[in-house]
Parts: sequence; structure tokens; C-alpha cells
Amino acid sequence: MVGGEEKSRLSIVVPCFNEVGSIADTVRRLRSAMEDWEPFEIIVVDDGSNDGSLNIARTLRVEHGPGRVELAEHQSNRGYGAAVKTGIRSASSQLLAIIDADGTYPVDTMPELVARMKDADMVVGARQAAAPDESLSRRAAKLALRRYASWFARTRIPDVNSGMRVFRREVVESCAGLLPDGFSLTTTLTVAAFREGYRVHYVPIEYSRRVGRSKIRRFQIAVGMMRLGLVIGAAYGPLARRAAGGRVKNSGS
Repeated sequence: MVGGEEKSRLSIVVPCFNEVGSIADTVRRLRSAMEDWEPFEIIVVDDGSNDGSLNIARTLRVEHGPGRVELAEHQSNRGYGAAVKTGIRSASSQLLAIIDADGTYPVDTMPELVARMKDADMVVGARQAAAPDESLSRRAAKLALRRYASWFARTRIPDVNSGMRVFRREVVESCAGLLPDGFSLTTTLTVAAFREGYRVHYVPIEYSRRVGRSKIRRFQIAVGMMRLGLVIGAAYGPLARRAAGGRVKNSGS
């Protein structure tokens, strides 16, 4: 519970891979939106960008003040999940947030998500519509993923892989061994949070046309679905319950 922690430290992780056209605007708008939630920090994690994003990110550093901006660098591209995990390891807060650097998420809504943490363990920005430039085939793949994840979580999930969310460190630590280095990190985190019995709330948000090209392809969504089945099945399935003596948290049986 946040309770009286409205002014406690918040760490916002911004994973970045080849987002030269949007990273500066994302960070500046974040600092402006969160100025009333001091002290907070923004951790940009450059995941081996080769388009000039890293050079821009270096100019965004702010070493002092309530909204300092730090930079972590991967020498090569290791994946979205790896970047998020690097940011979390670098964070000084128990209250964490993530948001993509591509300009698709409404940065100004972040304070609302943080405020909703008073009675939640994770608050997720639920996109109300697909991005204007998203293909029908990709929408269908993401719908299949959401239904698949909802089946594993045993509850309806409005948005399973939103890249805009706030959560307590204990949530990610409870399933750290399950989280992948790829794009399915958010999906795995969502399902694991439900299966572990954490309070997950959703806030409707708008979703905009991204700046630059998407890094996710349909085959990656398919791979994510297969991985989710293997990982969640191993962690919460019948064999896991048997190994734990039938005491898997929130197993539903």
C-alpha cells in the first residue's frame, strides 16, 4: 500500500531502441507531467541503438534535482525485456513505472496511474483502441495473445502487454525468474501478477500513432504465446502445484 507515500520516490524506466524521433520529447514531457510527484527519477535504458538515440539520450541527463534523468547503456541490442530489467536494477525506488519511448502512450496520464497505486499493486494503462497504423493481421495476433493470457490468468485482461504501467518492486521480484528478455516481458508480468494474487487495476488510455517503425512482428507475438504457455505452465501448472505440495499462491484450485 502506498497510503501516505504520495510524495515517495518513483522510478520511471524508459526502454529505448532506435527512437531518435521521440525519446527527447518523451523524457521532457515525463519530467513536466511528474513535477508534482517529487522526488522522482527517470532511467532511460538505451538498448544498443544505432540511429543516434543514444547521443540524444546522453544530452537529456539531469544529475540533480527532484526529477533527475539517468542513462543506462547496452552495448548491443538485448531486447525490450532486458532493457526494462536493467532499468529496474538501476532504480532506487520501491515504486516503479515503465513507459515506451516511441510516443504512443499518453505521458500526461502517468500521474493518474501513480495516484491509483493507493489501493493497487500494479496499475496498467489499458489502450482503448489499436494504433491508427496497426495492420488487421497484427490486431488479430494481439487479440489472440490477450485471450490466451486471460485463460492462463483466469480472469479477463483488458490489455495484457501495455508498455505503460506502475507497479511495486515486490511484484516484479516475485516473478523475476520468469521474465524474458524479449517483448513478452509485460505479458508474463501481467499473468504472473494475477496468478500471484496481486491487485491489478486498469486505467483507460488513448494510444497514438508511433514515431518511427514498430519493432514487433507477428512471429514474435506467436513466439511470445508459446513461451508464455511454457513458463506459466511450469510455474503454476499441475506439476508446480505437486512440487509445492499444492500450495501455489492463487492457483485457483
